[in-house]
Amino acid sequence: MAITAAVAIGVLVTVYAAKLRRKETRFGEAFEPMMERGELVVRYRARRSYSRRTTEATLNSLGISDELKQKLQDVMVDRHKLTLGKTLGEGEFGSVMEGLLTQEEFVLKVAVKTMKIAICTRSEMEDFLREAACMKEFDHPNVMRLLGVCLQTVESEGYPSPVVILPYMKHGDLHSYLLYSRLGDCPVYLPSHMLVKFMTDIARGMEYLSSKNFIHRDLAARNCMLNENMNVCVADFGLSKKIYNGDYYRQGRISKMPVKWIAIESLADRVYTTKSDVWSFGVTMWEIATRGQTPYPGVENSEIYDYLRQGNRLKQPPDCLDSVYALMFSCWLLSPKDRPSFETLRCELEKALDDLPDPQDPEEILYVNMDESPTELGAVGGRDPIGGSSPLCLKALDSVTTVEVHQPNRYVLCPQHETNRTLCDSLESLDMPVSSSTATLPLRPSHHSTPNRTPPSTPTAELLEDRDGTTKVPWQ
Repeated sequence: MAITAAVAIGVLVTVYAAKLRRKETRFGEAFEPMMERGELVVRYRARRSYSRRTTEATLNSLGISDELKQKLQDVMVDRHKLTLGKTLGEGEFGSVMEGLLTQEEFVLKVAVKTMKIAICTRSEMEDFLREAACMKEFDHPNVMRLLGVCLQTVESEGYPSPVVILPYMKHGDLHSYLLYSRLGDCPVYLPSHMLVKFMTDIARGMEYLSSKNFIHRDLAARNCMLNENMNVCVADFGLSKKIYNGDYYRQGRISKMPVKWIAIESLADRVYTTKSDVWSFGVTMWEIATRGQTPYPGVENSEIYDYLRQGNRLKQPPDCLDSVYALMFSCWLLSPKDRPSFETLRCELEKALDDLPDPQDPEEILYVNMDESPTELGAVGGRDPIGGSSPLCLKALDSVTTVEVHQPNRYVLCPQHETNRTLCDSLESLDMPVSSSTATLPLRPSHHSTPNRTPPSTPTAELLEDRDGTTKVPWQ
């Protein structure tokens, strides 16, 4: 018994000494009392400097492929240079946070994508990093680019959590922006010029991606971001693939897919090409033209394939230019080879954009102050015409006097209203003057030749419908 007790005590002493030595080695002796001139002095003496593991060692700890590690080597960012802020959005498997990235000469506001590492598998983490590696190759003003990747330590896990650093997009995703303009507390009319400009930006970005042999596979308004200059960037490359052999990609495993945006051949055979991205672009154009409506309302996901095979397509939205809808419709032709290329779509949309009246022409705008006397009001612009549109509201740093649009280039100042600042910022970014007393708003286009149509009861329709109501399908 005595021998056993002695051995146990010896083991305990050894373990304690090892722990103490490890603590001293890591942190040094933080408190070492000494007497100087009769006073107690506490000094710090580090036994050994402590440094973070190298980038290569950290990537090795993730258990990812050598190919992926090689791609990420030159985009790794020191975690200490990144400061995380508030959460901008959160999903099932991760979140997006606001952040500040310290550069050599300045501090950059960024968006940071994180993973919920506790519920994600190693495979999902590798997919997350593959998306970042994919974005590393992009350099285009209408395509989201990668700023860097860093790894942060998660105490509860045995390996670090990857973090992807992206440019900060002031106005968020395009779908939410469109919805807010229509359904927000103070709806604001987005002119056709702005909507076609959004479409053109996406076409430019997709033309660039297709030239790089990338297929997106998940193009939709929700996956396009709007920056402070109101430029749209194609983003979210989680499903994108680079084509090396041939011009198509066949999905090998079934996964959750955005059915209402997918081309008919992809639904049937799980085959994806640049022309299947063109189909998705047509649906995205429809989203923009309807200011964020959901495609095929009333049609279940399980019914979409049969619905499309029967010749049904999305109907022309109200106020949508005929030329724009013709482009939209050409994206949904049954045969992929009959659909236009992104280069063609970009060229045609640029032509349509040039043909539209420029909404930014403040020099010709007449202002009528409704606070003036009736005689002065009549001298400037006459009585308020019948059928004036509803006021459009903005909010600046102080207060903004809103306006009513009654005729082209004629505004009437209205009483002050309070609303969300988001759309005010949008107009400021377009160089439309917004001050504490006046606001210049884009005019609703009244010069283009869009026929008056009764608003449809449903946003879906047959492919072609003659004047007499009969239906024709082009490929039959």
